[in-house]
Amino acid sequence: MRFAPLLLAALCALTLFTGIGSVGFLDWREARGAAVARELIADQEVLTPLLGTQALFEKPIVGYAADLVAQWVRPDSPPFSGAVRAVSAIGLLLLTASIGAQHFGARAGWIAAGVLGSS
Repeated sequence: MRFAPLLLAALCALTLFTGIGSVGFLDWREARGAAVARELIADQEVLTPLLGTQALFEKPIVGYAADLVAQWVRPDSPPFSGAVRAVSAIGLLLLTASIGAQHFGARAGWIAAGVLGSS
């Protein structure tokens, strides 16, 4: 399993970063998340996600963290938002591999991360 990290890196590069600069927001949920993040930054709100003037309790405020980082660093940049999400996904894959390796062994950890990364 010494090539498992390289295989996982290739899988991530293929699935997460291919064509990231050529598309905008892929669906209405991504666009709405970016709009909520813009309003959170503009209104300096830290507790309640807002869309327009309505509270939006679809997901907790932490669920908008990637959108907040992307809108704070580069406003209105869908490719940068996608890159922030991809880096977050890689972090989750590594966390999955680490937890799986601690509980079930290194091979199971890398396989679990590969399964999660390919889904």
